[in-house]
Amino acid sequence: MVAWHVLGAVIRDLGAIRPVDPRDAARAVFAVLSRHMNEGQVQKVRKAMPEDVRALWLEAEETGADTASAEPSPAESRA
Repeated sequence: MVAWHVLGAVIRDLGAIRPVDPRDAARAVFAVLSRHMNEGQVQKVRKAMPEDVRALWLEAEETGADTASAEPSPAESRA
């Protein structure tokens, strides 16, 4: 199942700026959210999403979408 409504929005909103793979962009956003939010909050937000969006989010976590360039979270900064 593919979250076409989400991927379509990514293409529409980012496509004019530069070429982007919508699935990669969405997975990167979900990976960053997972990295910077606590697990309980991630679960609440994910549960509120339609099933196809939840699947895309889980796919992001499973593939370990590249977040190496992301700023460290406040907890990581204190470590």
